[in-house]
Amino acid sequence: MDRAHAPFWIAWVLTLFLESPSGSQESHDAPLRRAVERSLPYLEKEGVAWIGNRACLSCHHVPFMLWSHQEARGRGIVVDEKKLAEWSDWSSNESLAQRVRIKLTDAGLEALKGESLPAETLGKLAPLAKKPATKEADFIKDLAKTLSPEELGTHQAAVLRHASREKGDGGGIDTMGQLLLAGVYGSEALKEADFAASTRLRISELQQADGSWKPGGQLPRMNRTAEEGTEITTGWLVLALSGTPDPKSKESVERALRFLKNTTPGKTNERLAARLLMERRFGDSDSAQTLLKELMGRQNPDGGWAWRNGGTSDPFATGQVLYALCASGLPGDNPGVQRARKHLVETQGEDGSWAVQPRALTAPDTKPERLARLEPIYRYWGTAWATIGLLRALPARGHP
Repeated sequence: MDRAHAPFWIAWVLTLFLESPSGSQESHDAPLRRAVERSLPYLEKEGVAWIGNRACLSCHHVPFMLWSHQEARGRGIVVDEKKLAEWSDWSSNESLAQRVRIKLTDAGLEALKGESLPAETLGKLAPLAKKPATKEADFIKDLAKTLSPEELGTHQAAVLRHASREKGDGGGIDTMGQLLLAGVYGSEALKEADFAASTRLRISELQQADGSWKPGGQLPRMNRTAEEGTEITTGWLVLALSGTPDPKSKESVERALRFLKNTTPGKTNERLAARLLMERRFGDSDSAQTLLKELMGRQNPDGGWAWRNGGTSDPFATGQVLYALCASGLPGDNPGVQRARKHLVETQGEDGSWAVQPRALTAPDTKPERLARLEPIYRYWGTAWATIGLLRALPARGHP
């Protein structure tokens, strides 16, 4: 039928499908967008609660709340810009606060004797010398618990003056790398540049002599060898530091890449995902193709991936792999990508989250009571990775 002679409504339908292929693509992507729109409220609720209840810049909650919302923003999904800016500011300020650690040492106590502190006050302060270093705000809270209001008002300045200070980890080496990967540097342009530069510098300062970075926080207790954990952390930090003009970051990346050349293959799919992204950026196409083939060969019949090869599919690993595949350039119409998308959409829970069995991801000797405490953490972490993976499988649209 010639469109020029077709009834109006038929001509309109023909025009819609023949001249607007993006409409068909948007319809195909609609289930992914709905899944993300369902997961973001869960990630916000639990992430904000984590900040409120723990004031903790964790490697499994806050950076991933920010990362998932930033990815959604870049795919044209509406997010609350004001909230995102507030979370970003809190995270950058908290990381900066944890760049300096403070404690009262025996030498500090001795120096305070010259400040004419009463013996009773010095006796109250003595136990603080046995506590580990902490950020200044927490140190002041400990002082407030230790001294009377009158003592605190009179002697706080002297105690702070004689306390020992050392460089901190900015909330964790992995956390700082995640913030860089997410592109979260605060809401002001100048602050963004300053925070990113200071974060890259602190990451470089924490690099080991052999060019590696050791995992921190929850990561050392995950179900993998210490060597593989170090390799994976190093790989993600290479990606976080890459593409920056400053010489210190470039030097750190070069040292890390030399270290990674001598590592032996591990068993987790996260390792393969990180290596694929690095080979795409720094290696050769043949090596990247080999890794891609191996990663696709590990896909389970249900379309997902397991944390360790041969295990049951979980959203944590599936989201990570889907992110790596799409970020490394694999097209959205790839059959493996399509199956992974479908698997995640179909396994999402009613509350927008994805269930993760901690037993698969954490250390084999973890006791049942700890597994129960870990379940909400891994559920959150896995949901964030599933969300990020699905978002990377969508075309970028820019900010709504």
